Parts: sequence; structure tokens; C-alpha cells
Amino acid sequence: MNFRKGNIALVFLPILLVAFIGVGGYLYWQKQNKAAPSLAWEECLKTPGATATYSYPGTCSTPDGRNVIQPLIEEEKNNLQPPEDIVGWKTYTNTKYGYQIKYPDSWSAPQLITPCPGGLTAGCPGHQAQENSTGSVAFGSFDKIKPDGITLSVREGFYGTLDQWVPKISDGSALRKTSTVVDGVTAYKLSENSPKNDPNSFQYWLYFIKNKAAFEMISTPGFDGNDFDQILSAFKFIDQAQSQDSCQTDNDCPVNFVCERAGGTTQCQGCVLPKNCWPKGHPPLP
Repeated sequence: MNFRKGNIALVFLPILLVAFIGVGGYLYWQKQNKAAPSLAWEECLKTPGATATYSYPGTCSTPDGRNVIQPLIEEEKNNLQPPEDIVGWKTYTNTKYGYQIKYPDSWSAPQLITPCPGGLTAGCPGHQAQENSTGSVAFGSFDKIKPDGITLSVREGFYGTLDQWVPKISDGSALRKTSTVVDGVTAYKLSENSPKNDPNSFQYWLYFIKNKAAFEMISTPGFDGNDFDQILSAFKFIDQAQSQDSCQTDNDCPVNFVCERAGGTTQCQGCVLPKNCWPKGHPPLP
């Protein structure tokens, strides 16, 4: 009888041991994988060591592995879809900085901002913007005594944050700052009464960053706010990866492209082929 009891103990002891290890392992795994308390977007940004990206939708990650997606406000939802009343607007494409912008068909062709008589900052007739134009481009009606439109400037090689790109607003300033979205990229829009004695008249500024290029859009004083928002809603970034336009120097190429000539000596018996824009770090040219 005692022999049987010993056999039973020998049989159940390993089973109990395995069960004990299994339960203990499960409890440890549960403890290790216990979900951390959820965070709000603003709380995540204030968490020490958290990292955030601001291209829409913005994301914030904490050192303990929690991720938060920036909430989408109603204005941002509206800006993601171009309004129907811009059908028929003209389109300007800039391959140098990789963007496309629509503007009213009644406006003049986009013009480069160059030194004008009297120091005017509007576009100068005879200096029409091209697809690979650099610097600032003016859109609007320039044949008026009082120009009406916007200017778009791009600063290359900007490695700062959006907050560093936006001008500081001093205490007591009449400028109002709001967050918006331009083709999936977070932007800041500033507005101010202009002329100051007209509460229904405004001037607008817009700031955003894409691919280390910092954009600044400025309206003329008294610009229509609905027109400004419609321009923003139709603004698009374009893919520069396939661009191989002819060029003379690197300045003729889009951002992150270089102006180089293919080898081609075996193809044309030593002749000199034209230069084209190629992505930086591309494989050896044929």
C-alpha cells in the first residue's frame, strides 16, 4: 500500500511542478505586458524624453512605449478636401521645391519677386516664374494700384522645428496663431487685422516644413480669408523622385538632386551628352 502511495506521489509531483511554473510564468508575463495608462496628446508632449512628429497625423512616443496620435480638429478635416468652387483655377508647379499650387484664373501668371522700382515687394512684370524657379514667387493681380495676392517663399536646408520657423509673437501683439494642415503637413497660420482700423480686414501668414525646406506664404493686407483657405486646401506636394530635367548647374535641379552628365562614351563614340538632374547618391550613371 505504501508502495502505491509513493508511485502516486511520483506521478503527481512533476504535474504540480509544471502547473506551478506555468501559472508563475503567466503572471509574470501579465505583469510585464500590463498596458500603461493612456495619455492625451498634450500630456505626451510634456512627458520627459518623449519624441513627436508633426506631419499629419502627428504622433508622440514616450520612453515606456506609449504612442499617441494627434487628434484631428474640424478645420483640419475641411482642409484635407479641396472645395468645389476652385474648379477652373490655374495651376503652378515648382519642380525645384516639389510643390503644386492653384490660384484664381483671374490672377496674373506667377511672377518672381525681384528688385522693383520703388522697392515694391509685389511681382515685377517680365519675370514670370518657371517650374524650376528659386526664391519667392508672387501670385495675384499685379495690374492694380493696390496688389491683391500672395507670395510663397522657400528656404532650403532648414533643420529646425516648426516652432523655430514661425516668427515669435510678442506679448500684446494683435497676431493670432492657429494650427492647420497643408497636404498632410502640420502648419501654423497667423492672422492680423490689416488695416488695423478695419475689424473685418486681415492679412495672413502661413508656415510649414517639408523635406528640410521651410515654406512661408504671406497674403497682401485685406486679403479674402476664404480665398486664402481655398489656396491652402488645394496645395499639394509632388514627387520629385523621377525628375530628370535638363540642367547646367545643381541650382537648376530640385532639392536633393545634382546636375550630372551620363557617361555615354560607348553609346555615342566620345560625344558629350547633355546634363540632367539626378537624385543624390544615385547608382553610377551609364
